[in-house]
Amino acid sequence: MLLLILLGTQPSSAQKPELYVQTGQVSTVTSVALSPDGKTVASGGYDFTVKLWDAVTGADLRTLKGHSSTVNSVAFSTDGKTVASGSMDDTIRLWNVSTGEALHTLREHTSAVVSVAFSPDGKSLASARR
Repeated sequence: MLLLILLGTQPSSAQKPELYVQTGQVSTVTSVALSPDGKTVASGGYDFTVKLWDAVTGADLRTLKGHSSTVNSVAFSTDGKTVASGSMDDTIRLWNVSTGEALHTLREHTSAVVSVAFSPDGKSLASARR
């Protein structure tokens, strides 16, 4: 389950955050990331998928399938056009956010990928394995 809390841009004691509870990812969610523009949420989990959500409405945008094991980590590129996912299947996948197309599968790791992160300039992707 994914719990998405949307906070207003103007802090106020009278303003309450909006709360969305997403149940589209049917198993445990292990990682979440917000796109740089704040409009999209990516989540990864035990169901081997990456889910993309509309951060404003909470709507399920698409499901990215291709991993053969748990997705441990997700990260958006700095331009928000690509999502990276790291998995227990020892791979990193790069996805087109707009289409859901798998762009690349990186198989350089020899054990589970536990974390992925883009550099601030978007030119590098760092990853960690077990």
